Amino acid sequence: YRAIAECDGKTIKLYSRNGLSFTTKFPQIVKALQQIKHRAILDGEIVFLDEKGNPSFQKLQQFDDKPKGKLVFYLFDILSLDGKDVKQLPLTDRKQLLKKLLSGRKDPSLQYNDHIIGSGKKYFEAATKKNLEGVIAKKATSEYSLGIRSKEWLKIKNRTSMEAVIAGYTAPQNSRKHFGSLILGEYVGKELKYLGHTGTGFTEKALEELWDKMQPLVVTKSPFKEKVKVNMPVSWVKPALVAEIFYAELTDDGILRHSAFKGLRIDKKLSDVKKTNNASENNSKDNIVKVEGKTLTLTNLSKLYWPKEKITKGDLIAYYDSMADYILPYLKDRPLSLKRNPNGILDAGFYHKDAGEQAPAWVKKYDVEAESTNKIVNYIVCNGKPTLLYIANLGSIEINPWNSTTRKIDYPTYMIIDIDPSDKNSFDDVIETALVVKNILETAGVDSYCKT
Repeated sequence: YRAIAECDGKTIKLYSRNGLSFTTKFPQIVKALQQIKHRAILDGEIVFLDEKGNPSFQKLQQFDDKPKGKLVFYLFDILSLDGKDVKQLPLTDRKQLLKKLLSGRKDPSLQYNDHIIGSGKKYFEAATKKNLEGVIAKKATSEYSLGIRSKEWLKIKNRTSMEAVIAGYTAPQNSRKHFGSLILGEYVGKELKYLGHTGTGFTEKALEELWDKMQPLVVTKSPFKEKVKVNMPVSWVKPALVAEIFYAELTDDGILRHSAFKGLRIDKKLSDVKKTNNASENNSKDNIVKVEGKTLTLTNLSKLYWPKEKITKGDLIAYYDSMADYILPYLKDRPLSLKRNPNGILDAGFYHKDAGEQAPAWVKKYDVEAESTNKIVNYIVCNGKPTLLYIANLGSIEINPWNSTTRKIDYPTYMIIDIDPSDKNSFDDVIETALVVKNILETAGVDSYCKT
């Protein structure tokens, strides 16, 4: 389990990233942390090592039953030391602080998690040979980012897994006890979408424990709006439990193939289980994804758009994906003029206004008669993430919304004064001009803002 430890020299707080307390569950870790006489906030992973020294997630879940092996808290980062926030320090500097803090500690339950610089591929191959889950690749200069996923920290998995919400279970067959398969889902917005089911990966004890946990949650109505096809009688449960699921791939319609149960994730919230198959999942080849129920084919994801910086088309799409909640309010109900650069930023590109016949049927459009040609132009209107990612897949580095909305197309809601430098002017001149313009507008009682 990923865990945060707060130490103040006396009391210890140990909890998951979503605030679930581990303090009473892992007392030996707490006891080991009490040896630290500094005030510190630490980040790490609680791991159970079996008799052969291999990590076992299943035995970690069964820790209360005292399985054979040992519990270790591997610490890999530090957020604060003696009241000083160190999150903005480079990772290598933070790890030096952490290593010094942990030096001399003899309790084997607490371990400094060392790192290797370079040789990432060889390290991953070694992890694969040992059948480990994978490796974490981190940029040496990266800061510690709270609450967001950063491309500076990447999880590279040997075997693909994901979190899924348990929505029900099927009746057992033959000699199987308790239940046959788990019915799984993930959230798209506030709606639970069917992901498939899994009937393998369970020990007898896991079957029994899951059965006991699900019984108080049994409900008569399916938590899915859609009708789910199953070949056995189903008992539905209130969405409350999160499972980690191994799988081979996601089908075009977002269903798990060759899935297997790995374990329950008591450290995960239901809100963490959403949009697994989003645009940032695959950055190397064409990818068919479902986003908020809409199917998109993302193409040429490994194509370099910024050659110098090694930024690909897939990176561009992933960026728009991650920023959608911030961008969409400014695009809502506004016809768009797109600046497309399908060959990257160094290409001159071209402007795109008409949606054309290739646009999916679910893309909203707004018809405007062009004065120059007297022809109807079908402008794209972007009111949701599927359309935003469709636009990004066209190679649209720039998205230029109209100043007015489709509700009142002849009444702009704002005005833009564009101030650009020329061959004869510097950017300092631009700043000076902008300040003068702002002063004039304020004198006229007009609110204005700098927009870059």
